[in-house]
Amino acid sequence: MNINSFGQKLENDKKINKIFTQAEIVTLNKILIHFDNYLIDKTNIQKVDSAYHQFSEDLKYTESIEKLWKKICEDEETNDRFLNLIKGNQSIDELWTVLYITEDNGTLNYALQPNRDGKYMKLLNYLARKNKYLKDYKNGILVMGTIPPSLAFEFPRIHDFLDFNDEAVRLLVAIHYITLKTYIEK
Repeated sequence: MNINSFGQKLENDKKINKIFTQAEIVTLNKILIHFDNYLIDKTNIQKVDSAYHQFSEDLKYTESIEKLWKKICEDEETNDRFLNLIKGNQSIDELWTVLYITEDNGTLNYALQPNRDGKYMKLLNYLARKNKYLKDYKNGILVMGTIPPSLAFEFPRIHDFLDFNDEAVRLLVAIHYITLKTYIEK
């Protein structure tokens, strides 16, 4: 099942409208719809909030960060297609900064980092005010400058405390996992 209209409520959220421009909200909806569809397909659960919970539950008891990363990156092709679709979009600069990495063999790769100076942090601040677990997550990103392995490993464990009926929360989760995919895909 593909979602095309569900998740289109970001533009109805007053705080989202204060943080992002309408053009940025269009891009954010694309990110949200992409990730909603990805999780529905991956979990085979049609109810979006349940798909997010099941995805998180499936990651929750992973024994190591290496195994967690392997599970997150099972579907590289889907992620690559999506990243190519949004690459070069100025709205993305508000969410991520790009870290370019030269491999030992001379290959140039990249990883996305949360943009601590962009609107991503405003979104995270907004959501963290309502949720102590997201406040801890935000503080970890501020201290480390990125999503460190400890946050990546602990993030699935907080899903019971997240309202996945809230599009802004789902957007944050989508940004989290898309970011992690770029760390380890290359």
